[in-house]
Amino acid sequence: MGLFCQIPCLFELLFGELTHFLIFSLRMPGSFQSAVAGVVLTARVGSASPEAGRLLELDAIAACVIGGASLMGGRGSIFGAILGAFVMESLNNGMSMANMDASWQDIIKGVVLVAAVGFDMASRRR
Repeated sequence: MGLFCQIPCLFELLFGELTHFLIFSLRMPGSFQSAVAGVVLTARVGSASPEAGRLLELDAIAACVIGGASLMGGRGSIFGAILGAFVMESLNNGMSMANMDASWQDIIKGVVLVAAVGFDMASRRR
């Protein structure tokens, strides 16, 4: 039985301790990046709150779709994702500087995401 997974897999039965090392070494960078993101978000907000990261996944998905990644898979680039992140953050900063209500910001970001997905679907049909 694996240290990180409850169900033994064929790979673990064949390779034993190598599986533990692989699982640990693949999860460690993601855990470290999540910890750094939590510290940066706490520093930015000024307090630790369980609601601090609410709807940030919408921003991440919208940034990738705006950058050219398809929700159907098979397309996308790192440069496009970075470009989409710049567009989304510019949109966030502009709405914050305009003192727009947070609920309206979420609605506008959702509309931008739906428009990007619609554009992606229309371009895939051609």
